[in-house]
Amino acid sequence: MGYQTVAAQVFSDRISDRSCSTQVFRDHITQVQSESAADRLLTIDLREGWQPLCAFLDVQVAEIALPGTNSSKEFADEEWKQS
Repeated sequence: MGYQTVAAQVFSDRISDRSCSTQVFRDHITQVQSESAADRLLTIDLREGWQPLCAFLDVQVAEIALPGTNSSKEFADEEWKQS
């Protein structure tokens, strides 16, 4: 069911094709942006750090660093060492 719902329907059976998958995500982002009120949606470049998100939410900037990667290995290493 997951394959049919995601890989077949959303990614046209090309989920392993990086350029195709990237375009699917970009198209989705564009659609969401076009259908959402600007004051209710924030699209940020994570390289900008906490500032855009905190300004959007009207909260103080976090004192901890914004995570810099989305590495599953780093996540697993960090998660499993916390015993």
